[in-house]
Order: sequence, then C-alpha cells, then structure tokens
Amino acid sequence: MRDTLPAPGDFVFDLRGERHTLQAFGVAGDTLLITFTDGTSGTDTPGMGRWLILPRPKDATGTARIDFNRAVVPHHMFSAAFPCPLPPRENHLPLRVEAGERAPVFEEEAAVGTTTGPAV
Repeated sequence: MRDTLPAPGDFVFDLRGERHTLQAFGVAGDTLLITFTDGTSGTDTPGMGRWLILPRPKDATGTARIDFNRAVVPHHMFSAAFPCPLPPRENHLPLRVEAGERAPVFEEEAAVGTTTGPAV
C-alpha cells in the first residue's frame, strides 16, 4: 500500500558543525513526524529508519527543538499490520545518530544475533 502524507515544511539545523535538513510530515492535527535514516541504520538501528514525533511549532518564527534522544523505532518493526511511512532519500543524515531507541532484538533472533524484525 502506498499513501502520501502532507509535508508542511523542513527542519533545518546544525549538528556537529554541518547544516542538515529533514522534511517533516503532518500526521494528525498539531503533530509532525520526521522519518530519517543515519549511519546506524541497518546495523544498530532499523534499516527502515527511525521516527521523531514533534509538536507543530506554535510561534511566528517556526522554531522547534529537535531532540534525537526521542528518536523511536517505527511501529512496523513489531508487526507488519502497522502502516509505516518510510523516510524520503533526502532525510538521510550522513553521520551516526547514537541517541534514541535502537533496533529491537526479537527472541528468535537472539540466538543468531540479527535484528531484522518480525517474520511476516
């Protein structure tokens, strides 16, 4: 299934001395979703990326705080029944974001040391 989400704007920020841009999606009322991948994707975190869920900025400047400690693993990692917006190619950060949730380890994978997700 393929759906399109509205993209009300971009978050532009400096991290480790470099300027980055992440596109945000409107998901419900005053809530924005940033889906992103980084240098940990596919190894330490899910290959499909992680999410940042933020309130829509309320002030006239459009300023918001991005806290990567609040990065979460997408619902789809736990069940294929959940729809899962994937990050656009432009939302890849060319560095490792060590903050936030990591890839879950499922019981059947613990013995072999992989973190690919539930069987579908």
